[in-house]
Amino acid sequence: MDRKEKKDEKGKELQEEGRRPDCVTTVCSGGTVLVVKGYLKQGGRETAADKMEKALRAEMDRRA
Repeated sequence: MDRKEKKDEKGKELQEEGRRPDCVTTVCSGGTVLVVKGYLKQGGRETAADKMEKALRAEMDRRA
């Protein structure tokens, strides 16, 4: 099982437990709508904004 499959499995487990996502983002592009639901580690020190900032910085570095 690869990393993406593990994340998908964990997300399904959290949904089955009745836990609501910590963040939901909707992106519309042309005729496609993408809805991304995210769960953060309970008791973690990093916020959703911190994680998004890290992801954006990594993407900017990758494109540079």
